[in-house]
Amino acid sequence: MKEILRLGLILMVICAVSAGALAYTNQVTSEIIEKRLYEEKIALLQELFPTVDTFEDKEADGRTATIGYDADGNLVGILAEGKTNGYGGEIRFNLGIDGEGKLVSLTIVSHSETAGLGSKIEEESYRNQFLGKTLADSFDVDNISGATISSVAVENGVKKEMEAILTAFGGELADVPPAIDISALPDGVYEGEGEGLMPGIKVKVTVAGGKITAIEVTNGDDTPEYFDKAKAEVPKRIIDEQSVQVDAASGATFSSQGIIDAVTNALQNAAAGPGVDISALPDGVYEGEGVGLMPGIKVKVTVAGGKITAIEVTNGDDTPEYFDKAKAEIPKRIIDEQSVQVDAVSGATFSSQGIMDAVTDALQQ
Repeated sequence: MKEILRLGLILMVICAVSAGALAYTNQVTSEIIEKRLYEEKIALLQELFPTVDTFEDKEADGRTATIGYDADGNLVGILAEGKTNGYGGEIRFNLGIDGEGKLVSLTIVSHSETAGLGSKIEEESYRNQFLGKTLADSFDVDNISGATISSVAVENGVKKEMEAILTAFGGELADVPPAIDISALPDGVYEGEGEGLMPGIKVKVTVAGGKITAIEVTNGDDTPEYFDKAKAEVPKRIIDEQSVQVDAASGATFSSQGIIDAVTNALQNAAAGPGVDISALPDGVYEGEGVGLMPGIKVKVTVAGGKITAIEVTNGDDTPEYFDKAKAEIPKRIIDEQSVQVDAVSGATFSSQGIMDAVTDALQQ
């Protein structure tokens, strides 16, 4: 009995010593790995963004990103991870986005796509097609033969995650329109179009009393098995929640997102309104106000002979770096095109839209 107790005690001591040694080794190893990953991240940051002087890790909306700044404190680059669902499961990737909102790096971290087909998303020739794109660009690239689902998953996923990253960390670099106030939309039936696994998803959205009351999906060429599921569930969720930010139908992510994008497009058309007949306006100087990243953008618009002849932006509290770009370009584009629906300045979407809204407000006075 004493021998058994002695052996048990010895075994307990050995286990305790082994556990302690293992814990110490794990701690040291973890610190080494963490240090190596940190050094690799800094090296990549400096490689992609040579003017980076300082950097910091930030968290927002459940995401983590490393933000690089130049010596003057200007944002010059963002490194962050994104993910999407492909044919074989989750695809994880890292994105590098520069200070102008352009994608400068795309690397695949992990995936379960089919070897020899979907796995080609790792190839440099495929990934390089995305470089230089901003959120204002189309992310349609040459698909991988025999791996359409994997290709479309990366296309949709990279753009969606890039938008989320810039919204969380990039300020006005998030080249996306402001949220639509459904309660302020005029009654009517509005048409919109989006892209799921295939392009051409079309909807008719009925708005009445400041609410979405009906959504009819009129066209879609996605695989019927998945499209029909999204068609049955997503419109109902949008109407129930009075929001386009709803969950996708399980197993039908692409079709769901295509319907959501089509409804969003329809509501954007509703928000744009019927427009203004500039040629019918009497001569004069009209004042208007709009909202960019901040409220209070004000303009004076001169109309003569049925044309806009001058636009003076008299006030705006948006970030000067972006507001000045929009202020320099948007009035000129409106005068050149004689229309308030012009392209926003890349990287200054909010300020651009605010100036356009202010001009529209002036012309509607």
